[in-house]
Amino acid sequence: MIKITKELGSVNPYVRLDFEMIINTEEDDKLMGRRSLGPSLTQRVYNGNRYIRIRTSPFITLHVGKKNYGERSLDNSYVINEETRHYLLLKLRLFLHKFKTPDLFLRTNQMSNKLKVNPNLIEESSFSIVNAHGKILRMEPAVIEENPDIPGNVYEGAILYVNGYDTYVYLRFDDVSYLYRKLDEIRFQEFAWYAFNTYLALENKTDFKIETYKPKPIIKKEEEELSTGALTAVKAPQTIPDI
Repeated sequence: MIKITKELGSVNPYVRLDFEMIINTEEDDKLMGRRSLGPSLTQRVYNGNRYIRIRTSPFITLHVGKKNYGERSLDNSYVINEETRHYLLLKLRLFLHKFKTPDLFLRTNQMSNKLKVNPNLIEESSFSIVNAHGKILRMEPAVIEENPDIPGNVYEGAILYVNGYDTYVYLRFDDVSYLYRKLDEIRFQEFAWYAFNTYLALENKTDFKIETYKPKPIIKKEEEELSTGALTAVKAPQTIPDI
């Protein structure tokens, strides 16, 4: 198995996006057995015609680090295939629109004048989405306080959870908007073709195994019956009748 990764950049210091694609060779296909989707490139010749099939499964990996950064692992990454990206964009668009909801963010009182999220609107303004691997991404509106020592240094934003509530990161409204734009501008098939051509160039792949298939000869029904002995000799009738 060969994994190709193209870095797509960071949304903020704690969220990174990568475009990735796995290349399966014929050896990988044999080792994986029934779990394999087949080799990424197959060539066959049938009845003098050559058929080439390219199979790609590109995806985006969203990596999340906590405030203390921690270590990257499968628990703080979320895989987004083309179908998941479609539904995630729909939910992100609605989530961004929710920030226009009156009273979603409130000021506590005139004395403290602190910004907070209306607890009665948190659930209806949040969303969760499950990817193809059963992992969950959840986003809720939140107040972002980057530096508590600076008065008024707070922002409207969100908290992003990946695979439970232990792995999370805070995003400002601008970060969420930028995440939406980054996901929306990715063209899966174009990136897949770019990654596949990169693999071919680096591996100098020009000698793929070609499986040749010869068509079976077409046997007419009469010939087949004669070869199997299905027909029996029938005595021809006499042309001159007996008297």
